[in-house]
Amino acid sequence: MRRRLAALTVVPLVSAVLLVSGCGQVEQAASDAANKAASDIAQAGKDAVGQAASDIAKAGTDELMRQACRPVKDGTISASDQELISGLLAGAEAAGVRSDVVAQWREVAQAGDKVPGSVVKSMQDTCSAAG
Repeated sequence: MRRRLAALTVVPLVSAVLLVSGCGQVEQAASDAANKAASDIAQAGKDAVGQAASDIAKAGTDELMRQACRPVKDGTISASDQELISGLLAGAEAAGVRSDVVAQWREVAQAGDKVPGSVVKSMQDTCSAAG
């Protein structure tokens, strides 16, 4: 009878120990999963912000190119076209427009009364390549 009583006493204790240790493992697994989910969400947010910033910068650069390319379509650059391109120069530098394009715009801005035909042709080629 004593053995049976001892066995009946030990079984609940062993069960309680296993239950408590199992709960700790479940709690750790849940905590790990929550931390991973939070980290994944934070990274996705960072990626989305980075992509949005890149898209906005590209749109700005594309618009600068469109505005600067419009005046050279006819093969000439008037004084007002030259003013427009000169005004776009600082924005182009800040927006990260390619340095070769910025150099062409700078040549137009500094050309004085007559922009050389070679510069106009270079800009037309650049604009055609840009699409």
